[in-house]
Amino acid sequence: MIVSPPLSPPTIVLSNDGSDSNNIKDRFIRFAYRWKYLDNEYSALSPFSEVAFFPSTYSYDYGTGSNKSMVNANNVVNVTLNTGTSNVKEIQLIFKDSQ
Repeated sequence: MIVSPPLSPPTIVLSNDGSDSNNIKDRFIRFAYRWKYLDNEYSALSPFSEVAFFPSTYSYDYGTGSNKSMVNANNVVNVTLNTGTSNVKEIQLIFKDSQ
C-alpha cells in the first residue's frame, strides 16, 4: 500500500482556563503527529507546529536584571490535526520542548 505522510503541522490555539495551574508557564512546546496505518507501519512525522507560547504583559525587574514577562500568559493548548484517511488506525501526538 502506498500512502503519504501528514504534510501539514497541527494547529494550536492557546487559551487560559482561569485556574492558577500552569504546566506550560516556562516552556516552549511544539507539536507534531504521525499516523499508524492498518498494516502497522508508521508515517513520517508531520511538520512541527508554531511554539505554544505567548508572553505575559511586559515586566522588567531592574534590580535583578530579569525579564519577568517571559512567562506563558496561557495555560491551555488546544491541538487540532489532520486525522488522515481510512487507512489510518491510530494517531500519535508528539511534542518537543525547546527550553
